[in-house]
Amino acid sequence: MNNEQFADDFINARTGLTISVLFDKEFITLIEDVESLTPAITCADEDIPGVIHGDIFTEVSTSMAYSVTGNQPDGTGITLLILSAD
Repeated sequence: MNNEQFADDFINARTGLTISVLFDKEFITLIEDVESLTPAITCADEDIPGVIHGDIFTEVSTSMAYSVTGNQPDGTGITLLILSAD
């Protein structure tokens, strides 16, 4: 499997690290007939050492910056970071 076909690169502004992640711009329903976009990235825990709420991740291909609003490790070495567009 070619990682470039499935992953997006992001830069963590605090650490300067560039990481490959699965990027999801998922729509969620807030209330009946009202949807919202909740971007999130799925990544390896080892790629985000010491991540904290407010960390900024910038998508390399678009230069779009997102801040971390949620941190959901799954206990297997994978974490879902909930993002908010800055």
